[in-house]
Amino acid sequence: MIAVVLMGILAGVAVPRLDWARWEGDAAARTVRVTLQNAQRLAVMQQSTVAVSFDLPNNRMRVLEDLNGNLQQDAGERIRWVPLDERVQFATPGTPIPGTGAGGPLVNVGPHTVDGYPSLLFRRDGSASATATIYVQSQRQRRTAFRGIVVTQATGRVDWWRANDAVTAWGHASL
Repeated sequence: MIAVVLMGILAGVAVPRLDWARWEGDAAARTVRVTLQNAQRLAVMQQSTVAVSFDLPNNRMRVLEDLNGNLQQDAGERIRWVPLDERVQFATPGTPIPGTGAGGPLVNVGPHTVDGYPSLLFRRDGSASATATIYVQSQRQRRTAFRGIVVTQATGRVDWWRANDAVTAWGHASL
């Protein structure tokens, strides 16, 4: 009985200190990163173009397996929607990741649009259509829970970054 009471007290002290915003931001960064990495691998395996489009108002991504390269869904081409967690959104940080351009939640995504959505294309050699940055954040702590995902054009490599509490400095994150 004493052990149960002590565990309850410890849980009561520990739970309010959990940084949910950090975990939500990390989960969103992983979702975006994995979606982009899978799109790149799919483009190489199928030897075709794969377009990842960003639906900012609905906080989701769309993956189009474009087998004929016309940037439209045709018969036999799959589309898959990948939503962000409901407490996470695409957002613009106060300070961009060093070496990337400033802008909105999507920096240098494009110039391609697919069905009206800004899109990043992965080619059959694994390269991307641009060096792009995508920013997400937890809605719990709007100013502090930013994550940035950077795609390198030449290689299609996808990395992610975590902002410090004041969003004045960025650190490279690892999964």
